[in-house]
This record gives sequence, C-alpha cells and structure tokens, in this order.
Amino acid sequence: MSKIMHSLYAFLLWILLKSITFPRRLLVGRRKALQMLVNDGLYHFLLIKRVNLGVNPKSGLIHEEAVTNLFKTIHGNLFVDVGARWGYYSVLLSPNFKRVFAVECHPENMRKLMEYTSDLKNVECFECAVSDIDGVADLYLSGANVGTHSLVRKMSDTTIRVKTITLTSLLKEKVADLVKVDVEGAEWRVLKGAENVMGNIKRWLIELHDLTRKSELESLLKSYGYNVRWVDANHTFAFSSC
Repeated sequence: MSKIMHSLYAFLLWILLKSITFPRRLLVGRRKALQMLVNDGLYHFLLIKRVNLGVNPKSGLIHEEAVTNLFKTIHGNLFVDVGARWGYYSVLLSPNFKRVFAVECHPENMRKLMEYTSDLKNVECFECAVSDIDGVADLYLSGANVGTHSLVRKMSDTTIRVKTITLTSLLKEKVADLVKVDVEGAEWRVLKGAENVMGNIKRWLIELHDLTRKSELESLLKSYGYNVRWVDANHTFAFSSC
C-alpha cells in the first residue's frame, strides 16, 4: 500500500475520532489507533473498533446489517463463531453470552483475532477449521481478501495445512445457544460434522455461498427440527421451537 493511501486512512480515522464523543475511559490512544489502521486496513479496523468502543453504528455503517441487528437480540450461555476472522461477531456478542468460542484457522487472522479479543475474558480462541473430520486439511489462500480463504473453493494455487475439528468434538456435551458459520463454501462440512450434536445447538446463522442450494439447506435444517428463515439473500437463520 502506498504512503498516500496510508496517509488517507490515517486522516479518515482522525476525522472519525474527532467527530464522535466517547466516554473518557473508552478512548483509545490516537497514535496506536492510527498505527493499527495503517497495518490492518480501514474497513475491519473501524468495524471492530466501533464495537470495542461502544459506538452505536448508524444505518449503512454496520457490517452485514440484517445479521448484526438480529444478533443483538440474542442472549445465552455459549456463542460459537465459526470462521471468526478478526472477531467482529465475537466482540459484538461478548456482552450477550457468558462464553464465546471464536474459531479461526488462518494464523495471521488468528493473531488479529487474539489481539482484538485480548481484553474480553469470556472469549476463547481456537486456531483450527471447523469441518466434517478431526484432522488436517489444505486451506486455499485468497490473495485479495483475508476473509475468503477456503477449504473447498480454490482461491489460488497457494495452500497451507490447517488443523480441522468437528462441532461434535468442539462442543462435546455443551449446549450452544447460537452457532454462526461463515466458512466460504465449507458450511456443508460444518453441518456434517455436527450431526451428532444437532440437539445441542439451539440456533444457527449460516452464510450460504452457493445460492443454488438454498432449498437443499432449508430441507436439511428442517429435517433436524429447526424453523428456517432467510435474514437476507445469503444468510439463513435456523432456530429450534423448543
């Protein structure tokens, strides 16, 4: 990234921090904030920092607005963030749940995830990919977007080996009040690996990457007794009526 773009990002953040009044105890050091902005990129830095600082995002500035608004209404004991990336939903929902499992398999994303959740005592980070087996797998890397690495979609010829785990192994006997899945096409593997603990999962929010399979996903979830509705074009919300 050019020095001009670095300067532009820093200037935009300075405007943001100047235009919003925060309680003194929630303010971050501007020098540190500007450095993080240069290193991490504008979009997700601002998303997560706005949540960390307790800012109420205005309409149009919310990441996945329909999903975010739905999640704010859900409370419980355990939230599992599958494909956590840098922790937007883990941070957002940490006040709503006693425990948060943030699962991310890419080492650099995990570093950011741990950084952004380091002051949240109820967030536990797991460096692995949720899949249909406990083992290892190739992760196809995306050079354009660090949030689109995939176990099943060949984003490039570059791969790394990552640990995989099933939700059956992750949860064991635990009950999850909400499981969010955003895994770039591997959602079917996640569901297969959860077959033995479906009764322990009260709600799912699944991002579907192949929209031609909407009916198939609905049918599968309904076969386990869930009610299903689409939050937006590619996010489905499944919830138990019990």
